[in-house]
Amino acid sequence: MHFITEQEIQQKHRQTPMETFYVGAESRLTPGARQYLLDHQIKILSGKETDAASTSNLGDTRLAEATLQATFQLLTLELQAAGLKAQAIDLKVAQRIFKLAELPAAIEQEELKGFEEESECDWSQLTTADLVTPQGKILIKLQRSQVYAQLLMARVTDKQRQQVTHLIQLIEREKEQLIGANE
Repeated sequence: MHFITEQEIQQKHRQTPMETFYVGAESRLTPGARQYLLDHQIKILSGKETDAASTSNLGDTRLAEATLQATFQLLTLELQAAGLKAQAIDLKVAQRIFKLAELPAAIEQEELKGFEEESECDWSQLTTADLVTPQGKILIKLQRSQVYAQLLMARVTDKQRQQVTHLIQLIEREKEQLIGANE
């Protein structure tokens, strides 16, 4: 018999948010684990309910993993597209953006070393004046990249979350430099 602890559930819930938790016939919840599930309004299924739902749970897990992987890929593609647009305006900016485009895959694989924390960035929205400049299309792609990165924040590990936060800050810095070039 296996006793499922609150820490096990917390870790699993951080990796993939749950709406339902399945307790197998050979497992039991500790009181702390049960309370955690109740506090977070996660439905508890056990025994025979679990057998019927196990196929569904596997499908949900695969869907969550596929969605996470697709979001990392979309983030990479958006940054690459921004880099291509930037080539027409400034080669150095384009090279920096292409370097940023390499980071999502490294974050996904948890292969980044020495990621430094930076101060909070300005989350201001782009203005119409920013968008009608030659850099407007690049700014839109960088903003969209930040949205994809923010979507990842809820689905990644703590280590990856720090790295994604840093990537968002780097993207913000590129946006600020592009906006500054217009003034």
